[in-house]
Amino acid sequence: MPVHPEPLIPSSFSIRAGQPVDAQELPEIFAQVVAHTPSLTGPRGAYMAGESGLDAPPHVEDRCGMAKGLDVIGWRACAKQKELGPKRFAVTLKKIGRQATAGRSLPPPPSNEVGLTPEQRRRIQQNQELRQAAMTFSQGTPECKTCPISDGKPYGCWIGIDCPIDAVAEQALFNYFASQLDDEKSHAFGIWRDIVSKAPASGTPWHTDRGPTGDLAELEKPLVKEWGFLMWKKRVDSAQLLGTLFFSQKRIGLISAFTQFWEGFIEHARAHAGDFDRSPSLQQLETLADFYSRVLEHASSTDGVQILVESDAAPDKEG
Repeated sequence: MPVHPEPLIPSSFSIRAGQPVDAQELPEIFAQVVAHTPSLTGPRGAYMAGESGLDAPPHVEDRCGMAKGLDVIGWRACAKQKELGPKRFAVTLKKIGRQATAGRSLPPPPSNEVGLTPEQRRRIQQNQELRQAAMTFSQGTPECKTCPISDGKPYGCWIGIDCPIDAVAEQALFNYFASQLDDEKSHAFGIWRDIVSKAPASGTPWHTDRGPTGDLAELEKPLVKEWGFLMWKKRVDSAQLLGTLFFSQKRIGLISAFTQFWEGFIEHARAHAGDFDRSPSLQQLETLADFYSRVLEHASSTDGVQILVESDAAPDKEG
């Protein structure tokens, strides 16, 4: 008998997933960060800004290129989350988190700006904004230190997964997923039956926006598994998998299933992926697995805990 007596999601679900700063100032700081985020100048950025209530000015420029990504946020309705609401909190934390990541990797600013070109001066200003975002992010909120989801880290309720997903990670993830499909009691089979099998088999961004010039995945073509025969023949590919693993989740049963899936995957990848420690994507997915465990533990004793996802690859859905 399947481990999930009910489908993971309803059948109607459609797949498309310096100085200290006072906490009262954070909404304004968030708004400034979002206003200077380059992805807000594109079609999806405009869509997200409008939905969140954060209106980027029309003169916003592409001030700093940032890769596409998947951003996963643990929601428990802390003071800051309640103040901004789910959508606005997710969008703003995605932006400030990614700018903070970029800011932490920057070299020190030059000690002398004499003789610099206007373009060099513009870049220095951009970098200063990223450093400020990193400083703001590192302060978190007063509740971060005791937050069961954040693990005591500033905004530890946010996990960023960068795209393109590297080849080692896609191969390892698909190998694990495919290896579990013969066991109808496995969480991977339940995820395939209720989610992945309903995804389009071609034409999605995860199928097309990949390879040397793609934004989402390094592998030029998705990996494919076929099994069964005649009318029972089945097929799944890694683009369908990547395109359906990341979506907002409210139900504890769904969070539990994905927690066990990610934990099982990391254990399998650690044992079978020889390049694990050289794969940035695998290391981020390992962080994601730990994150899911913390969210599930808190959700088991607290109502209203959920997972929010902001994806640059597809419109947001919920389960």
